[in-house]
Amino acid sequence: MRRIVLFACMIMLLSILCSTNAATKISGYSLKQQGSSLKNFNYEIDGDKIKLTLYIGEEESTVVPSVFTIDGKTYKTDLSNFMVGITNEYPKEILFSEGIEELPLYVFNSCRVIKFYLPKSLKKWSPSGLSYFGSRKDKPIKVYYAGSIEEFEELLKNNVSWYSEEDKQNLNVFLDLDFDASDFDFIFEATEEDYFSGEYD
Repeated sequence: MRRIVLFACMIMLLSILCSTNAATKISGYSLKQQGSSLKNFNYEIDGDKIKLTLYIGEEESTVVPSVFTIDGKTYKTDLSNFMVGITNEYPKEILFSEGIEELPLYVFNSCRVIKFYLPKSLKKWSPSGLSYFGSRKDKPIKVYYAGSIEEFEELLKNNVSWYSEEDKQNLNVFLDLDFDASDFDFIFEATEEDYFSGEYD
């Protein structure tokens, strides 16, 4: 009888430990593998692309994958007209996965995001889009970027189409923009593990 009780106690302890281990992974690490569910987005399918237009979910933390698989077919994620959501309460944190190449300038328009990750693969977006956050009076927004500070500057020079070619050549410091740099903390050459670990938060 004592052995049965002891065995039952061990099973209970193991189940608690396993559930604790799963909980400590938070949504981030599990999401990293699959990305956020399509039910969290307004979207349309166009050929081999899936066009996301708006985040409509209620997750605190979400991951936008570079591809979605539906019924065995893989679609490339198109974010050229995507918005995190004007004044939406969620998400608070968003990771754009490696492989994503374009974000619209207004992607963060009046959203409530406090932390986000940009992949090194990002080619079409400008840091001046950070002005769409508006002024923040509380703690700075965390910007994790997989590339270097020089690559971040290149995003500005290559993508701010309303500047003349001469102006673009002169824009060699990324903080010379129309947003308040004190509203942001920049973490360059960041990995997804850095983002999920919260080491720099």
